[in-house]
Amino acid sequence: MVNVTAEHGALLRVCGKEMGVPDGMWYPGAPCSIDTWLMCNPEGTVNGIVIRDKGISGSICSDIGLLTSLEKIDFANNSLSSSLPTSIGNLRNLKVLDINSNGIAGPLVYPPGTLSNLKLINVARNSLSGPLPSSIYTLVNLQEMDLSFNEFKGSLPISSSSLSNLKMLNLASNQFSGDVPPTLGNLTSLTRLELSRNFFTGTLSSSLAALTALVTLHLEGNQLGGSLPSQFGALIYLIELDLSGNQLNGVLPPTIGNLTSLTLLNTKDTGMTCPPAAGHPSCAVWQTNSSQFCQACPAFCANCSTAGLPPPKPSDTSGADASTSPASPPTPPPSSSSSSTPRSGFIVGIAVGAGALLLLAAIAAYLWFRCYSRGKPNLQAMPNQHHMCRRYTLEQVKKATRGWVDANHIGTGGYGEVYRGVCPFDDSVVWAVKRAKILTNDFKREVEEMASKSHPHLVRLLGYCVDMDMATEHHEQIVIYEFCSNGDLEKYLSGGAREGELTLQQRMEVLVGVARGLEYLHQFDIVHRDIKPANVLLDANMQAKVSDFGLVRMTEGTTVNPTRVVGTPGYVDPAYSRTNKATPMADVHSYGVMLLEVITLKPVTLSLNGSLCNIKDWIRPFVEEGNVSAFKDPLLPETSNDLILTLARIGLECTALPTSSRPSMADVAQRIEALRREHFGRRSGAGGSGRDDADVDQRMAKIDQEMYRRAESGLSIQEEFVRLNVMSEDGTYNNAVSGFSTGTAGYSNRSSGVLLQSQELSQELRQEFPTGR
Repeated sequence: MVNVTAEHGALLRVCGKEMGVPDGMWYPGAPCSIDTWLMCNPEGTVNGIVIRDKGISGSICSDIGLLTSLEKIDFANNSLSSSLPTSIGNLRNLKVLDINSNGIAGPLVYPPGTLSNLKLINVARNSLSGPLPSSIYTLVNLQEMDLSFNEFKGSLPISSSSLSNLKMLNLASNQFSGDVPPTLGNLTSLTRLELSRNFFTGTLSSSLAALTALVTLHLEGNQLGGSLPSQFGALIYLIELDLSGNQLNGVLPPTIGNLTSLTLLNTKDTGMTCPPAAGHPSCAVWQTNSSQFCQACPAFCANCSTAGLPPPKPSDTSGADASTSPASPPTPPPSSSSSSTPRSGFIVGIAVGAGALLLLAAIAAYLWFRCYSRGKPNLQAMPNQHHMCRRYTLEQVKKATRGWVDANHIGTGGYGEVYRGVCPFDDSVVWAVKRAKILTNDFKREVEEMASKSHPHLVRLLGYCVDMDMATEHHEQIVIYEFCSNGDLEKYLSGGAREGELTLQQRMEVLVGVARGLEYLHQFDIVHRDIKPANVLLDANMQAKVSDFGLVRMTEGTTVNPTRVVGTPGYVDPAYSRTNKATPMADVHSYGVMLLEVITLKPVTLSLNGSLCNIKDWIRPFVEEGNVSAFKDPLLPETSNDLILTLARIGLECTALPTSSRPSMADVAQRIEALRREHFGRRSGAGGSGRDDADVDQRMAKIDQEMYRRAESGLSIQEEFVRLNVMSEDGTYNNAVSGFSTGTAGYSNRSSGVLLQSQELSQELRQEFPTGR
């Protein structure tokens, strides 16, 4: 293990006191490891400090600029305060500066010409203020810049030659003003641009259409005017385009139909209107891509005959003349030479078309009713036919958790707060509800991935919620899991605080379960990256279930950068820390460390000869000597020493270097399962048989049946809404939910301010009425 040089150790000792680092962790000769939060080169020169989510509450060391070899500073998710020291400008080798989610205040000041090697700067969710220094626009190697949720102000003087390598720019939720600079169009590497919730004015320049690599463009909540340039149709990779809450006007350009990847087009609270309804030359293009646009331009979609999707009711046509409303197709001009045959054909066509639209509207009305009677319908079908991952409204989730009362609060994790909840449609189904503390643009994609993975040893995803609390104007991203009544494995391992003693057989069955769950994930090239006892849950039968396999990436606030190291000190693979590349072997290492913890009940970091060391380094000499009594949990029987020694050797194999010498999770699962079978034979209750899963499936199926019954019972929509607390008995909508029309199947979710995308309605139609049924 590399140790810190005397010079850097002395500096770190001083810095540690300023920053609230535990006493005795940093000193000359201290080890460089994930456990000491230090990264070093082979000579012991410190080139990285990673103190992520550790609760430190001092200030950033004023002499940190003396550590001139630093390439990475990561102090994210702590309680650091004061201001940024100007000495950071001396770190000419710095590549990563991440201090997001702290309490840093004051200006962002760097001397011109410094930090020229910086590739990532993330200072989001602090209290930084003032204008941006001009030197920040000269960081030619910068690839990601996140300054969101601060108090920056002023304009953006971006020159044509600056930031040419920038891929992500997030300036959301600040006080920037002035025009959106046309020179942004020169940043042709951008894939994500977020300028939302500022004070930008003026019009959108057509030069922004040069950003042809854009995937996400968020401009909502500004004071932008004018119309949307038709050149935006060149942004063919765009997935999200949010223009809501601006003063934009005019007709949406038909070239938007070229954006075949678009899944979100939000023009809510703008003055924008739909293209001309009938005979439009781009109908053929929009027809193939109708699901993205029918919410924004229902009349346009209707007159393009959009592949079986009913047009939602326009949100604001009050006072408009029926003959000129976009919802009404233009009347064909009279012709004195028209014959009776084409006229009759026209009438027949109108009749057939009207009938088809009514039929489709009825189908959509039925699906809409299902949406709001039990939460938004399935995001993606799970392998079991009865179980679906549903979208729930915020009101339903609040009802389930009794309004986030403290009595229902069961924990805090890297993703956010966790609450116990009861399904509002079946009180026998208990939820674990997790509220995100860091929002991500990739939330839906991660939920889709989690919902598509089903295994007896993975915690089951039951639903999700994306909404805005109108009372607090706080956006919510929530995931809903099955509730595992026996809690996490950590509470059974944590010394005197542990809740109960696990037998050796139970421990082995837990280890087999976790290995099987990880083996399943690795088949899909999914790396968990944070395997530890706290992320292993135990159900009523003591069956182990791996949790948070999709949430680990979302604690970053983004999933577009899979090379950023995440995990828990002590469990993180040193090879992963060094290369920043997560492979299945990173999970194998974490699993091996956890295995050693399970058989010893020792903490993952121990003191050895006055220095801190990892459990794998502590146990290794005892294993080599065969001295089981020196390391095993004393409550385990002496008669099992041979088995425990074999398990310890497997754990050390999992942590071996190079990583190519480690076994796969499939190998580990097979070997431990064989040992369990040899020593204990038939499984105990901990092995489980999927009974809990079957029970949940049966209850979910009953909920489905009840919703179908209500849909067919003839109950009025108002009666059903009163029951669901969506509407008062006097007919007044609660929570600003409105816009329903059985004739047009129009609907909007005004409580969230987010468009319900027609793509999901199309998916629901395909699932409910598959071809050939």
